[in-house]
Amino acid sequence: MEKLEKKYTIKSHDCDESGCLKMSILISYMMDTMSHLLDPCIKIEHAGWVVVNYQFDINKLPKFDDQITIKIDLCYYNRFFAYIKFLVKDLQENELVTINSQWILFDLLSRRMIELDSAKVGISDAQKIAKLPHFDRIKVLAGQEDFQRSYRVMYSDLDVNHHLTNGRYFDWIVNTIPRDFLNSHSMVAASIQFRKEILYDQSAVVTLTWNADHSVSYHTIKRDEQILTVAKISWVSDK
Repeated sequence: MEKLEKKYTIKSHDCDESGCLKMSILISYMMDTMSHLLDPCIKIEHAGWVVVNYQFDINKLPKFDDQITIKIDLCYYNRFFAYIKFLVKDLQENELVTINSQWILFDLLSRRMIELDSAKVGISDAQKIAKLPHFDRIKVLAGQEDFQRSYRVMYSDLDVNHHLTNGRYFDWIVNTIPRDFLNSHSMVAASIQFRKEILYDQSAVVTLTWNADHSVSYHTIKRDEQILTVAKISWVSDK
């Protein structure tokens, strides 16, 4: 199929203090590349793409001043869901990050899903298939939290779909993890599943739960004990 792609140079303000590209900024780059798919949907009044699942496999996060290309490598869809695979490559065509993702087309007024066809997906040769690739369900470790932090959605957190932008979820999640750990470990895989949107001025609690050897962190974002988002991140020591 046609491979849509866009090139980026990593700026210093897009990196964390270790010099690696922030996950929230990587998501912004992906959304920017994804905007190639949105143009045909402009004719669909009050419609917007909303992500349901992300799954990141990370060989190496780009660093300050690196030049990368983000490619949309695959696109499948069925009646209501679109599956999109992104590749992040360096100048030597090394695959740095692979992202599998699942999306819905959303009516921004009724807050309901819109049924898909090839025109609405936005890639003329996207494949319609009966069964999309599977995303493993992330387990929730209720009552085992090691840390939690509260947030409120501000105006600057919103996107054009009028809810918390999905990159901000990663900022909230990462900020539950101690600084010393983040500066001595690298993320090698991450999954995040969005169950319910978070709107302007709503508050949420973000939790962190470690596995036994601190190689995996589990996270929930919840409001009034309702789970809105779940995430799982795998880590390796830099030593």
